[in-house]
Amino acid sequence: QVEGRQLNQSMDKFIKQHPDLVKPHLDKISVLQKELLLSIEEGSKEDILKATESLNEFTRPLAHAAMDDTIQKAMQGKKL
Repeated sequence: QVEGRQLNQSMDKFIKQHPDLVKPHLDKISVLQKELLLSIEEGSKEDILKATESLNEFTRPLAHAAMDDTIQKAMQGKKL
């Protein structure tokens, strides 16, 4: 339950930090977050793990894209 709640909070923060990146996927992310919260409140441990994995799996490419963007911005104007 704790991990699920932390993931949900992290996702909220990520959405606020990367609104342009997340915008096209916001509906699906919202559904996955609601499923996670519902599983925390009413589901079994397996339900929570499944919902956590679903949200992680869907958002992983977004996290990679955000990291790539951050690195690109940090490297602008620098020579290697």
